Formats: sequence, structure tokens, C-alpha cells
Amino acid sequence: MKNFGIFALFLLIAPNLLVAFDLFGSGGVNEIELDEKYEKTKQTMHSFKNPFFLVRGSISFWAQTGDTVITNDYIRLTPAEKSRSGSIWNTKAVSFKDWEVSMNFKVGSTSALGADGFAVWYTKESKRAGNVYGNQDKWKGLGIVFDTFDNDGGNDNPSISVFHNDGTVSYDSGSDGKHQALGSCRSYFRNYETKIRLIYLQGTLQVLTKLQSQADWSVCTTVAIDLPEGYFFGISAATGGLADNHDIFKFEVNKLVAKVDTNQEELDKINRQAEEVDNEQFFRNRDIPVNNEENSVEEEDKEKTDATAEKSTPPAVTFEQVQTPPLPPPPPAAPVSSGDVPQVLGNLQRDVELLSKTQSTLQHSLNEVQNALAKFTQTVEADASRLENLVNQNQKFSETFQNFVNQLPTKDDLRSVNVDSSDFSKELQFMRTQLDELKKTVEIKSRSTITAKQVESLSHNIAEIKNRVEASKQIQLDLEKSLKTNQQQLHSTIENSSSLGFWIYFVIVQVMFGSAFMWWKKFRDESSKKLL
Repeated sequence: MKNFGIFALFLLIAPNLLVAFDLFGSGGVNEIELDEKYEKTKQTMHSFKNPFFLVRGSISFWAQTGDTVITNDYIRLTPAEKSRSGSIWNTKAVSFKDWEVSMNFKVGSTSALGADGFAVWYTKESKRAGNVYGNQDKWKGLGIVFDTFDNDGGNDNPSISVFHNDGTVSYDSGSDGKHQALGSCRSYFRNYETKIRLIYLQGTLQVLTKLQSQADWSVCTTVAIDLPEGYFFGISAATGGLADNHDIFKFEVNKLVAKVDTNQEELDKINRQAEEVDNEQFFRNRDIPVNNEENSVEEEDKEKTDATAEKSTPPAVTFEQVQTPPLPPPPPAAPVSSGDVPQVLGNLQRDVELLSKTQSTLQHSLNEVQNALAKFTQTVEADASRLENLVNQNQKFSETFQNFVNQLPTKDDLRSVNVDSSDFSKELQFMRTQLDELKKTVEIKSRSTITAKQVESLSHNIAEIKNRVEASKQIQLDLEKSLKTNQQQLHSTIENSSSLGFWIYFVIVQVMFGSAFMWWKKFRDESSKKLL
């Protein structure tokens, strides 16, 4: 019974295991081999890679649109928010036929489901916003769609699909473009950092994927397609009712150039012949005569002389005898025909020309580096000068600010200030009241029409009032003098007398003084009323 349960469980999970193995792409197609037959050359103008160094808020040779945000570590085409779209496009058209694209990206969010996805474009037009993953519909060129939402309910998303449009076909988003795709595969890249490779070679496009948990590349799909030169690379993304972050870390384009196909055996033969040609054979083929008979006679005479010397001279140990035995003579040089020598010389001449061109290129590069270094040095010196000025200005500002702070009153100084705020407020309120009354009086006077006679009469009255005021001032002075005199007399009288007659005299004087004061006050009030 236990074994039956295990078998039933296996039957239940077997389909899921098969689907899981298919999530990473189809494995029945071989990967296009590039390393042995093609050379890769990175195209900087068509590539970017983190960390990003922004120039005026953008990456060199790239332009972003919509909600795209560029940070130091990634390019976020859309945030995980509803109804957002963004893109980034290469501003330089591709000028070569065969290429390879390597891209690192991550699509995902904290939600269980996300949407809508993103696409890699190779199209005739660029920076055209629209409703197809942030790009225009009816595009002309290649579109590789990374779809994260299952619009048709086929339970086959996330998926990667390849589309080719001639500019007349509208994308069918309701069916996720299934009947329009040239090729597709299911790839569960959502919430995983994923790498893809797009290889376009001699009319064939291949899409390869590698998820974060994979060690090897998996072939997603391979399609036949004709892509011309002069198109633009771009990446766009969009969200709908559901949302994901669409982040791009790397987009690198390599130019593919076929390696030169040469006959290696023939090259080896030419090299061996070049090494074995000695001077005698070389000059003989150049028609320079060599007298072999004279050389042979001289060699025979030399041998006879050496033999005679050996018989007459006793043997002695020489330096040559102490040395190691001589090496065996080299094998005779293989004959070289006159037709092979020009070919060898041509190879040498080509090598010299190539070396000369390489030297010229290196010299030119060295000059550019020196010029760039000189400009960089000037910039550094200018920046150092500006920095020094800023430091001096900062120091002066610090000194000025410190002096200002030192001149500020301290808490003790503020405590020592004793101001009666209540009296000051009363005085201020009184002044406000007086100003309001004066303002009302001026307004009333300004409303009335004043004739010339009235002005003259008013001037006369003002002069008369002025005279009366002066007269009242004189009377006031006389009263003050009289009061002082009476006070003195009163003091002396009080000191000298204490009778009833004194007090009667004192009362009479006070009544007279009070009457005079009341008359003066009435006169002053009447003068003030006339002035107003």
C-alpha cells in the first residue's frame, strides 16, 4: 500500500516536472558556435554596462523616454506601479550585418503576479512611444518580447517570443501574439536575474537564456529572418493593472567577423622553406656565380698542409679538445625553386608593411593619449585653482561669521536690560490715538471747499492765536515769577508771624492766584479750538 502511494504521488508531480524542465527553454536545438569561426569586437557606441557614468543625466549614445530612471547600478524602465511605460534607445544606427547581444536584466516585484513585460527592439525608427510594451504598434524590424502576463489564459507565461514586422501588421495583445510569433519558448525569468544572448548570423537569429540558477545556456528558439543594417537597438517596458520593476543591468553588442580561412599546411611549408634557405642557395637563385672548383682545390691544399703539420709536431692539448664535442653538422638545405623565393619575399614584405602600419597606428594612439593627458592635466590644475579659491572664500566667510557671532549679545547682556514694557505700550497707544484723531481732522478739513478769503482769514486767525499764545507764555512766566516771590514771602511770613491776619492774607493771595490761573487756562483752550 505504501509503494502504491509513492507511485500515485509520482504520477501527480511528473507533469509538473516536465513543465519545469521546459521553463528554461527548448533543448533540442544546438547552439550556434562562434568562438572558433568568428571574431567578436565590442561596439561601445551600442553598449552600456553598470556602474553607469551619466552625462547630463543620460548614458552616452543612449536616450531614455517615459518613466525610465537611470541609477548607478541599473536602468529602471518602469517602477512597480500601474499604467507606467518607459524605454531607452540607442542613438547610433548599426553599421554591420552580423552581431551578438548579451543582456542582463531582472523583472519582478513583491506581488504574486506581474505585468506586462518588456521587449528588445531592432527597428528602423526609434523613440516612438506606443501601446506595445511601451513602443509603437506596426513597427518595422525585429521585436523580442518578454511577456509576463497571460492574456489568453493559455497558462504559458512568462514567455519569450520573436516577432518580425514590416510596418503594416498590428500586434495582437489579446492572444499574446501567438499566431504572429516566428518562434517562442516558456522561460520563468520573473523575479530572477536573467542573462540572454541574441545571435544574428547570416540570416539566422538565435535566442539563448541563462537563469540565475543555471550553469549553462539554453536555446530558447532559432528562426530564419532577414535584418538589414542601419536599424536602431532599443528596450521598452510597460505595466497595466498589475505591475513589475523592469531593470536592465547590461546591454552589450559585439560585431561578428568571420576569421580568415587559410591553408595551414601550405603556410607551414613556406615557413620551413624560409628557415632552411641559406645564403649560398639564396644568392645562387639570384644568379650570383660561385666558383666551386677553386674552392675544392683550396680545400685539398689545406688538408695536405694540415697532415704534414700533424706528423712534425707532437700532439698537445688544445682549448678545442677541452670543450664539449662539436654538434653534428646541420642537414643539407632543401632545394628551393626560384618560384618559391618571390612568394617568401612577398610574405616578408607584407609583414613589414603590416608592422609599419601597426607602428603608425600605435604612434597615433600615443599622440592622442598624450593630448588627452595634457587636457586632463590642465583641467586638474584649473579645478585645483578653483578649489583653492573656494577654500579661501570659505575661510573668509568663517572668520566673518565668527566675528558676527562674537558681537551678538549674550544671555547675561539680555538679562541686564530692564525695560518697562507696560509704560512703553501705553505711550504707543496714546500716540496712535492722537494720530487717528489728527487723521480724522485732516480728512474733515480736506472735504470742505476753502476759498481764498477763508485762507486769508485762517492765516489772520493763526497769526492772532500765535500772538495770544506768546502773550499767554509771557503771562505764565510772570505768574511763575510772582508765585516764586509769594512763596518766598510766605515762607518768611510763616517764620515771622503766626497771627489771624496772616492767614487771612494768605487765603486772599491764594484766591487771586487761582483765579488768574483759571483765566489763563480758559484762554489757552479757546486758542486751541480756534486753531483746529
